[in-house]
Amino acid sequence: MNPFDYLTVLVSIVMGLAIANVLTGLATVMHARERVGAYWPPLAWAVWLFFVEVQHWWAQWGVHNTHAWTFGTFLLELLVPVDLFLLSSLVLPSRDQGDATVDLYAWYFRDRAWFFALLFCLPILSIAEEVSRTGRMASQANLYFLIAFAAFALIAYALKSRRAARMAYRADDGRNPDLRRRALPAIVWVSSELAAGRHTSAIRRLPSDHRRALAWGHV
Repeated sequence: MNPFDYLTVLVSIVMGLAIANVLTGLATVMHARERVGAYWPPLAWAVWLFFVEVQHWWAQWGVHNTHAWTFGTFLLELLVPVDLFLLSSLVLPSRDQGDATVDLYAWYFRDRAWFFALLFCLPILSIAEEVSRTGRMASQANLYFLIAFAAFALIAYALKSRRAARMAYRADDGRNPDLRRRALPAIVWVSSELAAGRHTSAIRRLPSDHRRALAWGHV
């Protein structure tokens, strides 16, 4: 048994779990199709992840001629499928919650920041792994593509979405029963401040819990 045969056993296990995560999520959505609140982005990302994971598995054969393995190189080789596994666990719900509605819209915006942060790490880890293993990037075009992809993921992570905030506050509503009660006075107070000509500063002067209530109220 050569080093490649030995080291790729663990890589194969993690990749198999990542693919199983995506397929389980898709199967969950199909099984609960009558109770699914449809929203296309998580479904599109799930399909994309499946093909990326299969392509990564296919590309693994390209490293079989590597003989000078170090622990650091192997760790980077392992972290790429680990990242794919975590992405696949966030992209879709993996279990059907009985008779509850599967709200893909809420699911997507709840984990959006984590998803794009992990997506940003994926090309970075890929570049680091290849440089660690071979000392250089074999393809300049691939390097430019990975850099562009990292930039896309970083921009997607950094963009603040009002819908994402609203979904987070809705999810938090169950843990804070008085959030709804605080929304109305917050809305009234800010409305009076805006009428008086005090714009952004009005919201900034609100206590944090009232700002959350205001966001919950979709203002």
